[in-house]
Amino acid sequence: MPDAKVSHRHDSDKETCHVCRNHLPFEMPERLVEACISGKLVIFAGAGISTENRIGYPSTFYEEVVAELGVDEADSSFPAVMTAFTDMHGRASLLQKIKHRFDYVRAFPELRMWSTLFHQELGTIYPIRDIITTNWDTLFEETTGAIPIVTPRAPAFCRYVRLVR
Repeated sequence: MPDAKVSHRHDSDKETCHVCRNHLPFEMPERLVEACISGKLVIFAGAGISTENRIGYPSTFYEEVVAELGVDEADSSFPAVMTAFTDMHGRASLLQKIKHRFDYVRAFPELRMWSTLFHQELGTIYPIRDIITTNWDTLFEETTGAIPIVTPRAPAFCRYVRLVR
């Protein structure tokens, strides 16, 4: 897979570029380093960590549904928008729309690369084994070789993913 820095070109100035604006100085707190080294660090990766960044898509899933419904984004929470879509088109249509987004990512290697940057980096940190995610896609598993584990006691839409080392 090509290096993101090599394949990246600016579509806008560096301050507003969706890739470059996230290149921020960061120093890992010592407590996190110790937890990582000892194998006690668990990552929580919320929904959208894959397909909802602006690196691969010009708009988020939420923004697309808002535009389709013609509602005011400022007055509409994510749950309210998805409920309105479901009321209008049915739950199956919402699930198909979500699946279409995942299928689209898989169809284009460069888009898949941009959507899995976090997964790729996380997969290189050997002591990290445990990830809890609310992602609906399986890009963590596909990118890192992780094993998904869903238990009856897990909150709705929450998966435990174990990286195989």
